[in-house]
Amino acid sequence: MLRSARNRTYQVIIDSEREGTRGALLLKNQPFNAQVGIIGHELAHTVYYLNRSLFGILSDALCQLSDCRIRV
Repeated sequence: MLRSARNRTYQVIIDSEREGTRGALLLKNQPFNAQVGIIGHELAHTVYYLNRSLFGILSDALCQLSDCRIRV
């Protein structure tokens, strides 16, 4: 977050194991089209943050803690 947007790196982590009933939510347990949608959704988060400053990211984090919605 402290780097400029140009120098940031992003990591998308996909769990491959989950215990209990949440195992149904794993990517490997989803149909192909749902997998594509899930990965696209996560990559969209990355694209959203490419042009955000540190203060913009912090304001988004504060927004998530309250009742506001981020407009994309």
